[in-house]
Amino acid sequence: TVLGVPRRSRDMSGLHESNAPHVLVTFNGLTFDLPFLHIRAAVHGIPIPWHPSLFLKRYTTERHADLRAVLSNWDMRAPGSLDDYCDTFGIPNQQAKGSDIAAMVAAGDREGIMHKNLSDLRRTAALAQKLSHAGLI
Repeated sequence: TVLGVPRRSRDMSGLHESNAPHVLVTFNGLTFDLPFLHIRAAVHGIPIPWHPSLFLKRYTTERHADLRAVLSNWDMRAPGSLDDYCDTFGIPNQQAKGSDIAAMVAAGDREGIMHKNLSDLRRTAALAQKLSHAGLI
């Protein structure tokens, strides 16, 4: 999810720190998703209207709750995938795995990719809810 930016739009001027989400919830967003998005935006000359450090601070869930970081006690080398933690917390897993995406892209299976991403989003939300109820985020 790219914070409400319309697909194919290069204009992020409507998104700035004052209307950024109160808490961004990710799974492995500190070490992959957000750095990847920032670098790709820079490569393509797309300005990000907030300072990257707004969501890239470690050891806090004030603005960005990276569930993998919280669950691994901030040890980014610790094992544990979204599937692993969903199993642990009793959240149903999906049929498609991340390793299936390359084959789905090659086959042009956009719908399958969409369903995989939506499933990850729902499972991340369910995991965040469980961690919130437990007082961990």
